[in-house]
Amino acid sequence: MKRKKYENEIMLEDSQVKLKNMYFKSDIEKKELLKKIDDLTMGQKELEQLFKEDEDLIEILERERIELRKTLHLKLKKLELYEQNKNNDLIYERLEKLEKLWRHEPSWIERKDIESLVALKDAHLPFTITQGFIAFDKLVLKLVKQYNPEIIESQTNLMNNINIIFKNGFLPLKYEQNFHDIRKARNEWFHAGIYPKLETIDFLVTTLEDTDADVFI
Repeated sequence: MKRKKYENEIMLEDSQVKLKNMYFKSDIEKKELLKKIDDLTMGQKELEQLFKEDEDLIEILERERIELRKTLHLKLKKLELYEQNKNNDLIYERLEKLEKLWRHEPSWIERKDIESLVALKDAHLPFTITQGFIAFDKLVLKLVKQYNPEIIESQTNLMNNINIIFKNGFLPLKYEQNFHDIRKARNEWFHAGIYPKLETIDFLVTTLEDTDADVFI
């Protein structure tokens, strides 16, 4: 749902820009674009309504989850001491591993593996993903500065920077599509909160690991 809403917003914005800046050869051409904008606007309203309904459902499920947690807690209290200790040991072991994210400088692969311990899904790793995309931006800019040391970061964008890298042979061409996949996933994550695919995360983490990319938190 998030992805569909995000893609609809992009198409709507693109059509609105065309309406302002495009020279129309005929009234038919302009009417077609206006019709597309109307359809996209209507679709956006429907998606927003569905999104609101999804949020309401999530809120209900969250309340149910809290009640289930309370029930589970009460049942755990009734377990024999051995079972309690076993559960406590498991929780303590997980917490110890999570603390490694702050107690020392784990590698990118270690970060992903540690956060996976508490992830609800394999790709739901917000800490690793956010840090990874920030580091990826910096890595790309660092490579581009080999081409133009005087480049100013605020006057660049990620798509052009990636194109510069592969046009000048700083990295093998076979990785170009992977880099653009990361760029698209990065935009979806920062602008719409859409989790990347697991294969994109894996390539991102491996790339950062292989290039010894800096960690910022």
